[in-house]
Amino acid sequence: MTIVTQRSDGTIKSIGIQGPPGPTGPTGPASSLQLSYNGSTTPEILTNTTLGALTLKRGSAADTDSVLEVQNGAGDLTSKILGDGTFIFPKTSGIGFKLDTTTPTYPWKDLIGRIDIDETGVNAATLGAFIGGSVRNYAFGTGDKCDLAFHIPHDYVPGSDLFIHVHWAHNGTAISGNFIGSLAYTYAKGHNQAIFAAEKTVTVTYSTINITTTPRYQHRIDEVQLSSNGGSTTLLDSGLIEADGLISMNYTQTTVPTITGGSPNAPYIFFIDIHYQSTGLGTKQKSPPFWV
Repeated sequence: MTIVTQRSDGTIKSIGIQGPPGPTGPTGPASSLQLSYNGSTTPEILTNTTLGALTLKRGSAADTDSVLEVQNGAGDLTSKILGDGTFIFPKTSGIGFKLDTTTPTYPWKDLIGRIDIDETGVNAATLGAFIGGSVRNYAFGTGDKCDLAFHIPHDYVPGSDLFIHVHWAHNGTAISGNFIGSLAYTYAKGHNQAIFAAEKTVTVTYSTINITTTPRYQHRIDEVQLSSNGGSTTLLDSGLIEADGLISMNYTQTTVPTITGGSPNAPYIFFIDIHYQSTGLGTKQKSPPFWV
């Protein structure tokens, strides 16, 4: 609001007076951003190519000070950005980066297991050319095995479920029947907290097999759930999983589809991995308790 007055010498004087605050907003010149927020139906700052980006800048050279701070409803500081660009997050379990503005969720990452193949014996997979004459991989016949181990990383979302999947393919010209693999495993927390639990087994099954649904050299990924809240007779309890925990596992090819026209007419297993959800952040401490 502006009041215009005329001096005795005939000159014009204008006086700017700040308008009233919103119904719950503070008053005073230092609260102009708050007042703008209170008076806006949809609070926003519009940028354009002329004005450029919105910049939060330190008024001094102290770049280790905050340029942006976020508080929760109780007024507690939850995160901040420093003048040197550093993001600081709380050490609280489960805090991190999420994807999708509509239905936010933690992103998935792969936990790649160490695969040990029997070199000899009745459970040994066959090393052979998969495609062409040079690229070789292991083909698994009925009863063939491999051993794996998975180390739980520090960015694992506490309490979230794990899913294990098999990367495989075949080089036959015809295929039918079922692909079934059994995964026997045991788990223990690290840092001298627990013994390895009794073995449990989950099964990966793919039944709709023919050369149309499962072409020659097609890279398949078949997955099964490995953990759940509370666990079960087959599933690991997600509540027990934490950073530095270890899953020790054995994979057995229990059923092989009928494959013809290839060599050695058995499925090739490339990797067996675990999908897990990641906070995108590590833990405050490198050993338990991780979040203090």
